[in-house]
Parts: sequence; structure tokens; C-alpha cells
Amino acid sequence: MKRRSRILAALTAGVMAAGAMCFGFAQWSTSLALQGTVSASGKWDVGISKAEVTSFSTGAAVDADPVTVAPTGNAVVYPVKLAIRDMDNWYVLQIDDVNGAEQGLNATELNEYADRLSLSYGSASPWYYASGIKAEKTTTFMMKITDPDIVTIHQNGLVNQSYQNTDDGASAGKVVGYAILRLWGGSSSIQVKPNNEYLKVTYQAAKEEIQQGEAYTVYPAVIGDDKTSATYGPATFSLPGAWVQYSVTVTNQGTANANLRDYRLDVDQLDEIYHVDMPELGEDEVLKPGESCTMTFVISVDSSESFEAATQSFTVYLTYGQDGVEAAPTAGHTHPAA
Repeated sequence: MKRRSRILAALTAGVMAAGAMCFGFAQWSTSLALQGTVSASGKWDVGISKAEVTSFSTGAAVDADPVTVAPTGNAVVYPVKLAIRDMDNWYVLQIDDVNGAEQGLNATELNEYADRLSLSYGSASPWYYASGIKAEKTTTFMMKITDPDIVTIHQNGLVNQSYQNTDDGASAGKVVGYAILRLWGGSSSIQVKPNNEYLKVTYQAAKEEIQQGEAYTVYPAVIGDDKTSATYGPATFSLPGAWVQYSVTVTNQGTANANLRDYRLDVDQLDEIYHVDMPELGEDEVLKPGESCTMTFVISVDSSESFEAATQSFTVYLTYGQDGVEAAPTAGHTHPAA
């Protein structure tokens, strides 16, 4: 029995050793993967889009080439884009009423809106406007088509409202033109108040404003290639109290807000006989992407009986900056109590 016990003990030890070899080194483990995506898209583009001497008095002259400006009328212009109509998956022309913007148009520019787009009141009305607000009356827009390969005209002269979706929706959101509202339920009056607060009837009013307006003359400044500087033509004063009015338009074509950080005139450059009238602007002046701001300032000469000053220069400084960005937090780790 002792011999047999020793044999069994040896076999048992061998089996346990084999088990340890097979299973003794296996350990629990978990691999964790944290995934995400990042993208970056931004542009800073703030500059002078227009600068000119807009007027001057008797006793003042400006050495610059004059340009005649045709009269303009103000109209609200809406982008027109392709949208998918859920009821049949077709494209429709959709008025981007939310992003309408007032523009000053001269006669030539207004005449570019030559095609009629009529949108009827009905079950499809919500798809005709980006806001989704259902117009309660038939609307007629004058449209400027910018993509004639897509937008077509009916035999009766009206713009086609719908188009077959042949590209599986790839063109959804594409801007194919611009439109100005001419009629709301048959009325062209600017006083009409549509149930859609984004819609303004402005075509006829703009047309009449142009017809009643008069051309005027300006003296453009020379704008630098980088659009951060402008040089006005030299001004000469020969009578006491004479003045010159200057204008500058700053446009934000970037993707971030532009905040006015500094606004000042280098007064040390001018003799005391000159007076400068500038608008009051503070750091609350913000240009959103796509917005413009036009500022005017006036330089006049003293009203004393006689005056004389050598040629002098002046500089107006405008400095814009982006919104502040908070400091990034530091990386770390914690072990919350159980």
C-alpha cells in the first residue's frame, strides 16, 4: 500500500503541475480604446471694403479722381437654395428667409432680378422657406438665377419650383440664386406685414427709391492690397469753416466675430487750426461674420479771419480682435471615494 500511495501521490503532483502550466499564467485584463474626431475650420479676414471722400464744402478741394455713383434702393435679398421635399423626395427651390439681408442696389443691379418665382399657398408651403413657416398667401419673388444649369423657366415665364432628385440629395443646400419679394398676396406695398416675420416686401419700394434718387459724386481712396490701409486724396482748405467728409467701410469676411479694440486719431499730426469730428465708438462694436460697418468723420478748418498751415497728414487707427478664448484646463486624473 505504501508503494501504491507513493505512486498516486506522484501522479497527483504531476497532474497539478500540468494544470499550473496550462492555467497558472492566465490573468484577467481589459483593453480600453477612447476614440473621437476633431476638425478645424476658421478664417480671420477683416479689412477695408470701401473708403472715399463723400462730400466737401465750398472752400475745400480734394485731389482725387471723381466717381459718379448711381442712385440706389434698399431691398431685402434672400438666398435661394435647393431643398428636398419630403412628400416625394424631389428638390424644390427654397427661400432662405432666415438669412435675408438688406442691400443697396442700383438700377442695373435690380434689373438682374428678372425672373419670377411664384410660391403658392398649400400643403407644400413649409418646404418653400428655410424657417419652415407656412406662408398664408401666394408670394411672388423676383429672382436672379446664378446656376442656369439647374434652374429652368416654364413656358409662361415663371421659374420652375421643383426638380427631380437625380443625385441622391447631393445638391441639397446648394445656393442657385437670390430673390427679392415683390408681391404678398398680390400687394407690392412695403407696408404689408406677412405672417412670416422674415419676409419683407421690398422690390417695388427699391425700384421707386432708385427712380426718385439722384446720382452723386465721391472721391475714392486708394485701398492697399491687403485691405488694411487706405489713402485719401489730399484736401485743401481756402475758406474759414470749410470741411471735408470722409467715409470708410470695414467688412468682416472671416468666420469669427471681430471686436473693435482700438479706435483713435493721431491728433499730434494736425495743426490746431483743424477740427476733427469723429463718431463715438466703443469696445462693444462687434462685426459678426459677413457684416460691414461704415463710419464717417469730418475734418474742418478754423473759422478765424486768416489761417495758414503747411501740408500735414492724419491717421485714423481701427484695430479689431477676435473673441477671447478661455485658458485650457490641465490634464489630470482623480480617484473618487467609493
